[in-house]
Amino acid sequence: MGVPKGGVDLVTRLLQRLSHGVGLGLIISVLGASSGGAAEFLAPPEIGNRTVGLSWTADPDDAVFTGNIVLEVDEEYPFIHGADRPVVDVAAFNSVREFLSYAEGERELKRWSRDDGEIIQSLPIASPGNPVDLTIHGSNRYALAAYDDGSVELWDLEESPDSSRIAEISPLALHRVEFLSRVTDEADFRFVAAGEENLVYYMNAIGSVGFTMTVPGGGVEAIALSPDGSFLVTGGADARLRVWRIDDGRPDSPLAFFVTHQGTVRDIVIDPTSTRMASIDATGHVIISVLRTGQKLGEFDTDASEGAGKLAYSLPDGAVLSIAQGNGTITIRDGFTGREYRQRQVSTDGITAYTLGSDGLRSVVGDRDGRIQIARAGRCIPSAADPICFGGYKIWRNTVPDTSGKVLMREYRFDSDTWTLDSATHHFNDPDSLVIRVSPPGEEDEEDEIRRSGPHNGVPYFYSVTRFDRHYFQGQVADVNSNSVIDGFYRDPGADSPTPIVPTPDARTEVPELSEVYVVPNPYKSGEVPWDEIGGPHVEFRNLPEVATIKIFNVAGDFVRRIEHQRDKYGEARSSEPWNLDNKAGKQVTSGVYLYHIETPDGELIQGYFVIIL
Repeated sequence: MGVPKGGVDLVTRLLQRLSHGVGLGLIISVLGASSGGAAEFLAPPEIGNRTVGLSWTADPDDAVFTGNIVLEVDEEYPFIHGADRPVVDVAAFNSVREFLSYAEGERELKRWSRDDGEIIQSLPIASPGNPVDLTIHGSNRYALAAYDDGSVELWDLEESPDSSRIAEISPLALHRVEFLSRVTDEADFRFVAAGEENLVYYMNAIGSVGFTMTVPGGGVEAIALSPDGSFLVTGGADARLRVWRIDDGRPDSPLAFFVTHQGTVRDIVIDPTSTRMASIDATGHVIISVLRTGQKLGEFDTDASEGAGKLAYSLPDGAVLSIAQGNGTITIRDGFTGREYRQRQVSTDGITAYTLGSDGLRSVVGDRDGRIQIARAGRCIPSAADPICFGGYKIWRNTVPDTSGKVLMREYRFDSDTWTLDSATHHFNDPDSLVIRVSPPGEEDEEDEIRRSGPHNGVPYFYSVTRFDRHYFQGQVADVNSNSVIDGFYRDPGADSPTPIVPTPDARTEVPELSEVYVVPNPYKSGEVPWDEIGGPHVEFRNLPEVATIKIFNVAGDFVRRIEHQRDKYGEARSSEPWNLDNKAGKQVTSGVYLYHIETPDGELIQGYFVIIL
């Protein structure tokens, strides 16, 4: 989510004021509402027995649609490699903003800074072969390259970056090489290498084979090591993923399951939590599956017309999966299901190399023309680079249509466990909220029983939904609403003022329909009924059928009021009907005993009485 047009200058001016002592609260008040959309409840509400359900449409930039993803190109470095030299691979250093890359036809690897593209080191290639894959040791001291002649080459970046050690691994070309995950001990050189031969080599060091694993069905095109160091996943020409347990010596065989693709497996990644893996084949088909069982979580197709894509999981939990495609686009998807969030063309010369920086915030893209681009491809985190990010929604309830005494019922904050929204239309159900319930009303807090408990049948409530974004100002982050609580109140279509919502059970359908009708409260005592302050003085006839006629008389037999009980204004059959204590002339009745006579269209009849004390 970007800053609105003209917003950068405004934020800059406000930040200057902040540096001179203006507080965040004042800046937020100057900015006013967020640049996001304003949430609005849909009609009609869902009303039931002590329940109210409300829905609203997700904003276009809601995380349901976007994943709260930023996908923008920040920098372009055409000078790191020569023009018309496709970038073969890029590897990220651990916890620093540096990368190592190689371009086709060059005889050196380039170590460079992400900030400005400045070359930090050039590593001369001694092997006669051509590099096909790069990996960086967890200590950042060593770089390792795999070659198309079956060898590997190791550089010590601190002691002797101008010289290297070469070792023959396989008689056939290698495709992949990877240092063991999270190994930072400079004396630990363990790595895994694989290629056209049907063997995977687990190496203790350069020239020292620990063990090998035989992979049936041809050569290995892709490997991935789990971050926890327990598993190795291989894939290749037979279109199958195999998962090997490697943390306890040489495995006799892979785990007893396969994930089967449509073509040769080209790339595999394992999420940072070592629970999921994603893989892509030569046809562009991607499968997300459970690492330990192979259970499919999601699958989808991508464009492989210019080569299969390259994959990367986001930090810290793999919530986002990035696919850099040969056609020059990056697609951001949900890391669990594969649901697409955003797609952007970042290169007109196709993507040939791709990796995620160790900070999880920036991706590095290499193309066929030798260009390196830095892309922000991940979750929006409020910062100087992304000053406004989607925040979520808040649901409020009140017993009056204003903000005095409003209660926060529920907060849906993205990137927290309160975010349970997963569709284009969001739903809230009261009493599913943050508020501790009081049942029956009045047991715990007599002064606030109506406002904080409930919702109670017969009590009118006003509900509001507000959308908020997360705003960053010079190191401070705060929620800023897109709309006010007043603006967010539910309104019936065409209504200018907030519309009260009254919880009511469904109409009685059992026969006899009038056998359980009663009046509440009985007796009615003025000043002692909690809902009077909210909905005005009234009593309710309850357990009514869908349609009935209510006639009220005083003890002298004089006719007082006639009420036609029918479906409510939303077309729903309800079981209660209020009487506001006014007679047929619109004047309030006096204290006394009153009789009621209720009749259904079928002729069923019931009579009773209640007491009013004013």
